[in-house]
Amino acid sequence: MIISPPLLAERTDTENDADWVNRMMPADPQRNFPVNEGQSWHGGIHLTSSSSDSVRCVADGKIISLRQPDPTAREIQPLNYNGATDNGYVLLKHETEIGSGEAGKIVWYSLYIHLNTIDSSVVPGETLYRKAPIGTTGLVDGKKALHFQIFCDDENIQKITGRTSPDTDLTKNGRLDVVYGDMHFYLPAGTRCYESMPETNSLVNNSTVQTTVVPLYVTMSFNKGSCTMVTRQQDAALPDNYSEVGEPLVNADGEDYEYNLYSSALRLYPESPSAGYELLRFGRIVNTEYETLTPADAPLWRTVNIPGGRGFVNLGASDIKVYSDGDFPHWMGWKLVDDDTDTNSQCNSPTILCTTRSDLSRMVCHFPLEWDNATVDSRFEWLKSPNDVMSKPMEECDLKLLTEHGKALCLEENPLPSGRVWHFEPRAFVAHFRKCGWLGLEDYIRIVRRNESSSLQPELMRLELTNWLTTEGRKQSGEIIRPVNVSVNLSKILTKYLIVTPLRMAHFMGQMARETGRFKSFVENGDLNYFNMYEPGTNQGIKLGNTQVGDGAKFKGRGTVHLTGRGNYTNYSKYRFGRTSNYFTLEPNNILPSTDSYYSCDAGAYYWISKQKYSVILQPIGKLSVNFWADKGSSQSDASEVTGRINPGRDGFITVRWPAFVHAWYALNDDIILPSDFRPIK
Repeated sequence: MIISPPLLAERTDTENDADWVNRMMPADPQRNFPVNEGQSWHGGIHLTSSSSDSVRCVADGKIISLRQPDPTAREIQPLNYNGATDNGYVLLKHETEIGSGEAGKIVWYSLYIHLNTIDSSVVPGETLYRKAPIGTTGLVDGKKALHFQIFCDDENIQKITGRTSPDTDLTKNGRLDVVYGDMHFYLPAGTRCYESMPETNSLVNNSTVQTTVVPLYVTMSFNKGSCTMVTRQQDAALPDNYSEVGEPLVNADGEDYEYNLYSSALRLYPESPSAGYELLRFGRIVNTEYETLTPADAPLWRTVNIPGGRGFVNLGASDIKVYSDGDFPHWMGWKLVDDDTDTNSQCNSPTILCTTRSDLSRMVCHFPLEWDNATVDSRFEWLKSPNDVMSKPMEECDLKLLTEHGKALCLEENPLPSGRVWHFEPRAFVAHFRKCGWLGLEDYIRIVRRNESSSLQPELMRLELTNWLTTEGRKQSGEIIRPVNVSVNLSKILTKYLIVTPLRMAHFMGQMARETGRFKSFVENGDLNYFNMYEPGTNQGIKLGNTQVGDGAKFKGRGTVHLTGRGNYTNYSKYRFGRTSNYFTLEPNNILPSTDSYYSCDAGAYYWISKQKYSVILQPIGKLSVNFWADKGSSQSDASEVTGRINPGRDGFITVRWPAFVHAWYALNDDIILPSDFRPIK
């Protein structure tokens, strides 16, 4: 999913992503989520930011309802109930993907109320793309504010969170079809924690051991080469709270832990390095159709904090359960609340009223939509009866004014099913799904540049690109040039290898643009004379490890970044199937990186992570100062040398690689500067 806040401004150098999201979405504490000061349900938050008047679309979606604001009506009743209030709104329906299969296809809604103006491009039935202007913030009770809300129906709460129960099921592992963000481990009481790790990555550990006495919850997160491990335990006195145990452990098992995942997989899991990489990355095997761990019970030794100290725990043990952010773990604050049995607007949820936690932003609450005109009277009825919230019931005439005010703000046409919907705190929802790097078919269509260059190829129609992403390509010399289901398997692979940030994904797309012609061909084209330069005895042939006549054509480039040469095929074969494998160097298996979309995408990402340590920083390009393989490095003055590292290879850089990178970068990041404003160093 690609998502951003409704108000956008530049991030400072010291801000992490969650802090930036919160700064973009400052909430009025009197009109917060999930209840307001009067103990009424409040399905969204009021944004009070003065940093920008422009309200923007948070994710690609269809406009299903809107009302043009009436600037004169806000000054009189019923809108001027407690001060001038704008009534303009836009409701969007978002159909996005967060994982594979039907479980990964979700639908949710975003609602923007109290708009002062609505942009002319906002037309019912049309698609609005992320970052596109919706309108400008208006007034609420005489003060500048915007009500922003995110919600979904019953079917999609199961798809989004993986459950309908309040808490995570600790008796089984989390989902495999929806995996993203941080990884989480449930360590039951009685888990063994050792003083040291076995030198040979053995299951047997003869060092001093201690046994935990309480359940623990360990979070593993990766960021810019580092890996951080955080342990939490439930507070005995405040059961809704999970406090950290000790200080977070950063790279406790080796410097640049993430950048070394590839080399660690080769060293620790020599019989199945690719599956071993998944174990190191996810804490389990996720792509079970293609990955088999050998031995099946191979351990995952990691340093973790426990009460009173730290030690080594085999997080791969069968009694330890593994989850991802895609499972919305309850110990991270996520709780589904569905225990208010009435249908009025008063919050009577025991979970909300009796909670011991101060932060309710990760409570996902089930209650009626407050913008349904047909239910306003019944939802406000409780205000005229004795209750614990108000000092005295509301008089009939006062209630009538409030009710009319509520109706004046309701949806003109409510296209949603009646009844309750599930409400998310918008800041928490946006921050959470910005950690989901899964791209759906529509996302790829948006981020892949339509043409290689104006002089090389005509405009690529959307239908054609859709076909290229989902169906099998024609055969070339008896070989399929493009495998089927590229989009699904590419997202699996990008998730596996942590190519999930806008910058990393944009670089990968820039590389693919040149190698595959934007998904058109996963086989290197050329006649026999072209491949002769790869033959044994030539400089290029020696560099590629080609040793037999015919290797030039046999081991030509295939896959998303065109893995080329016997040497690269041999290394990839050993990475996928073990240290003694020659699977991809034997006929007819050497063609598989182009005929199977999983292998084809995996071969490209494998090459990426095998070179990830070769990191350099590009000199500033417009607003960009980025490096190409990883996230850090040393500056270099020779721009041509540096640009050669982006997607290694300098051919077509100005005409293909750079334009494709910048197009993807614009579609993926949060800047509103157009791609044409960025220029490469020449």
